[in-house]
Amino acid sequence: MTEAGYENGSFTASVKTENGNYNYQIVYEPDFMTGIDFRIRKERDDFWGGVYCDEGAYLMDEENSSYEKKKWSEAAIKKQIWISYEDAEKAAKEKAEKLNMDLVLYGWDYKLWYRNGDAVINENNILDGGYVFYFTREVNGIPITYTDTLGGATEDDIETGTTVPWKYEWCNLTVGGDGTIWEAEVSNPYAIGDVQTEQVKLMDFDSIIHIYEQMMEISNANLAEWEKLRTYHIRKITFGYTRIYNPEADSTSGILVPVWDFFGEFDSETDEETEKRSGEHSVRSLMTINAIDGSLIDRELGY
Repeated sequence: MTEAGYENGSFTASVKTENGNYNYQIVYEPDFMTGIDFRIRKERDDFWGGVYCDEGAYLMDEENSSYEKKKWSEAAIKKQIWISYEDAEKAAKEKAEKLNMDLVLYGWDYKLWYRNGDAVINENNILDGGYVFYFTREVNGIPITYTDTLGGATEDDIETGTTVPWKYEWCNLTVGGDGTIWEAEVSNPYAIGDVQTEQVKLMDFDSIIHIYEQMMEISNANLAEWEKLRTYHIRKITFGYTRIYNPEADSTSGILVPVWDFFGEFDSETDEETEKRSGEHSVRSLMTINAIDGSLIDRELGY
């Protein structure tokens, strides 16, 4: 370890290893944050100046007329990645196994790092390309559904509210073009407890679809004044678990419930611009429905 420090609920350190220099950070501020986060990031020799990164879902699925953002093809992204998917997946799984959290690979995406003063990516300013892997757990063979929502939001102001927020468990590992781990993020590891209810009766899928259709109409009845039109694209419907909790009663424990998630994105049109998001590669859940009673779960709040 070359240097370390602790300040305001955050421990930071820099470490030299045979694979390069890494920056470590542990953040724990239960009064104002939303749990505990472990972050590791590798330093690059060519990371001087402003450095940015984009994931494949953003590059391949989104375009915006106001600042001329165009879609990238998957073939164009692959040209910028100098490691095979198979080798990158193997490296990520090996590291995930060492965490001893019984993690399984849930999904993945491309990732490109680039340098540019105005944060616009192009084929001439890319520094590296790799893959980000999303890990989760399985309970009796059913995964805890992975989404890009961290959770931990509150209905009140976080500094004056009475509830204590709690983010979801997260584990993302990013492999760079050289085959090493460039980034690792682990948030709020769960301690899986006992089964509370066995042989729960689930709603039939047709009923779930009916709830989705009804609630989407209601949720889109109150668009922002500046927004003229939204067009939703549902690309994937998945069954799995999610954690819910009651922050008024207990902010340190929750339960895993079976849910249906509707993944995708939406196009948005205003007087000034049109944003198109196809959602083909999205890990954003637009709606989460409790598979037992049909109630909606706000993934930002966690209940």
